[in-house]
Amino acid sequence: MNAVNAGAEHGASLLMRDPKRYTKFGEFIDADLEATFVSQAWPEVQARGRASLYASVMIVASTVLDFMAFGATEFYFQLLVARIVALLLSCVAVLVFAKEKLYTPFCIALSVAEAYIFALVVFALNADGFDPSMLLATVCVVLVCFFFGVPNRIHHLIVVGAASSLVFLVYSSLYLLVPFQTVTLMAMLLVAINIVGAYSLQINNKMRRSEYLTTKESKAVMERLRREITDRWQAEGEARSNALWFQSVFRAAPLPLVLVRPSDSKVLQANKAAMELFGLTAVNADGLDLKGYFADGDQSLEAIGRALEDKNEVEVKLSTREGREVWANVSGAAIRYQGASAILLGIQDITERRQEAEVLRAARDHADAVNRSKTEFLANMSHELRTPLNAIIGFSETINRELFGPIGNERYREYAQDIHHSGVHLLNVINDILDLSKIEAGHFDLYEEEVDLDDVFGSTAIILRARAEQAGVTLKYNAEMSGEFEIYADARAIKQVLINLISNAVKFSDEGGAVHIGATVLDEVFRITVRDEGIGMAPEDIPKALAPFTQVDGSLSRSHEGTGLGLPLAMRLVELHGGELVIESARGEGTSVYMDLPLSRLLFNQGVGKEAIF
Repeated sequence: MNAVNAGAEHGASLLMRDPKRYTKFGEFIDADLEATFVSQAWPEVQARGRASLYASVMIVASTVLDFMAFGATEFYFQLLVARIVALLLSCVAVLVFAKEKLYTPFCIALSVAEAYIFALVVFALNADGFDPSMLLATVCVVLVCFFFGVPNRIHHLIVVGAASSLVFLVYSSLYLLVPFQTVTLMAMLLVAINIVGAYSLQINNKMRRSEYLTTKESKAVMERLRREITDRWQAEGEARSNALWFQSVFRAAPLPLVLVRPSDSKVLQANKAAMELFGLTAVNADGLDLKGYFADGDQSLEAIGRALEDKNEVEVKLSTREGREVWANVSGAAIRYQGASAILLGIQDITERRQEAEVLRAARDHADAVNRSKTEFLANMSHELRTPLNAIIGFSETINRELFGPIGNERYREYAQDIHHSGVHLLNVINDILDLSKIEAGHFDLYEEEVDLDDVFGSTAIILRARAEQAGVTLKYNAEMSGEFEIYADARAIKQVLINLISNAVKFSDEGGAVHIGATVLDEVFRITVRDEGIGMAPEDIPKALAPFTQVDGSLSRSHEGTGLGLPLAMRLVELHGGELVIESARGEGTSVYMDLPLSRLLFNQGVGKEAIF
């Protein structure tokens, strides 16, 4: 209806013939619109052009009168040629330009033909002996035919009519010697014919163009109306299809779905899964107040409303018709249902998931409690063990040094050395266990400072030199790219990592072998390397070596002392510094362990590369 009303109003405005739309000749001001109109009206132009051509044929046929008047004389043949030329001019206009739809050349050719025909008619009639009154009547008829029969543009017709009338008046006055008073009356008549013809043609032009606009706009209105009806019909068909599709999907969905009226939370429709969840039937589902099935009532509805606004999900507790409590994950969206607003709720039963989460939470709490108990136990154990161990280590060292007098038997000295060595080893094991426990519990604190790497390497070598010499292994340090390094780290932790790595390398090296310690700067990391030439291990055994209290080979654990804490503790300490411990190894080819630290921890490097044997 909107399209019809708009079209009617627009059509009415066109019928008013707005003068600003037309030129003074009755044509459209808009050149494109005028060209379109001419193109649409071209069949009529061609038809009227053919009528003009037929008139030219009649002019040629009237040569019979010339023959009756002059016979087969030279003057007769001149008139015949002139009439044929008039026919040819009309043929050029109609058969050439009109056929090709060349409007401007067509109008110019018609104008030339009109002027020529007018002069020819006057000359021929005068030669045939017609008196001036008959000539005037003929001229008037010719002018009227020009204005109302020839499909020429109005300004061309005005020029041709005015020029022809002026030539006829001059010809009548000078050649036919018509009196001045008569010539004046003839002029008034011809002027009147030209004015009436031009004005009538102007009105006709406006009427035809107004009718064209009205028809065009009516077609446009009808087309818009047709499209609107088609679109509405398609929309209604799609709506019906969507409604059927929605009902099919809604009823067959495995997820419980409920359509709720927003104003009062009444159930408009529920699918089979939802009715099974709530313990309902099709009879008592529709019109049910959903609020009564929420454990918290209005609070749950408010939570669902906020979740809908934020396009999120919310977990609520439901009570079924049988009184069973169910935890559900509710999500929804606002839709149109049967022409009204509705809320589509998806309700997923997450009771089992909640129960599993509770079990996992309880297990996690239990594990945290056990971990705290373990930490407390290790702290207490370390204190309880360290106190007697310190006494054992101290007293065995005192006996070994014979501070209070000589030992009577040399075997006692050996026993004292064994006691001291075992006590130190046990104390180191306790310290490693305690440090690893602190790291796993997140209670290990780094005390970072500027650390001279040469000092760390030197102090580490002093601690491990005796063990290396006893094993027949040489410790070699090679700073490949720089002689001196300073890093920002925990000196004790870095030293402990090096002790663990070098101790492992010495332990698994053959007598006469060497352990290479290196430091270098790579593109993205600062790397400290500990490489041995020992027995190595298979690549698939590397993860096992990084697990606490685990050794790769049972036979090795029996032949080499150790608890399996060295590599795991070293890895944790490197990770606390934001680095990574990388191991490369192969059986019989030795092992390379890389401690990669972020370049941001490298503070200073200077000097040239050096190699030292500790």
